[in-house]
Amino acid sequence: MRPLYVRGGREVVLRLDGPSLVVEAPGTALRRFPLNRISYVVLCGAVQGHLSALHACAKAGVPVASLDASGAPAGFFLPWKKEPPRPSVLLEDFLARPDWQSRYSDWRRSQERRAMVRALRAAGLSPLEFDTAEAAFRRLMQQFDDQSQALRVLRSWHAFSAPVAEACLSQRGFCPTLISGRMPSFDLPAHLADINGWSHLQTVRALQTWPRTWDEAAASYEAVRLKDLSRMRALVENFFFWLGGARWR
Repeated sequence: MRPLYVRGGREVVLRLDGPSLVVEAPGTALRRFPLNRISYVVLCGAVQGHLSALHACAKAGVPVASLDASGAPAGFFLPWKKEPPRPSVLLEDFLARPDWQSRYSDWRRSQERRAMVRALRAAGLSPLEFDTAEAAFRRLMQQFDDQSQALRVLRSWHAFSAPVAEACLSQRGFCPTLISGRMPSFDLPAHLADINGWSHLQTVRALQTWPRTWDEAAASYEAVRLKDLSRMRALVENFFFWLGGARWR
């Protein structure tokens, strides 16, 4: 989202046309700005602002500032109660930052570390003994008598958990086109499934028999799906709050 700046002048008009604001100025083509892409509006100088346009801005939660011809603030038209930013808007703004990759990597590593520590403690191991996630995972896998079977189950449960992550993100209001494929190396559902996968290790250790077919693997995952759903919702809320959303919303 970006601000809309309107420089005033003779017969400069700001009006509403459907879901968009339209700026009219003599000698120039009409300029159209969808309201859902505007963070705020700044009117500088003489601008004929239609009341319907101002009402639409207020309803959409878009503040309008009015400056005089010298650029000094003259007044504001503010929403009565501004809505918190929508998740998709927050995510889109975040992905537009030049440092989004490093900041997202920091969040992802912090969440993975927390999940890894819980998995190690559940296995009776000290988290302080492991500097990397790879080393911790290798040690946890050594607790299985049949590591190849355990790894097969873990991979299948990981695949089953990714749609759970997608559903939680969608229910929270994240646009499907933003959470995966929009930016290189950004696949939020898969990354949430990676973080959540640490919790599967303890449950897989408790399995009495290994699932032999895809149907049996799916049936075995049903025993943990509700717990995965709860964890995924918590991860999504954490990510939303980290982006700048309101957890109580």
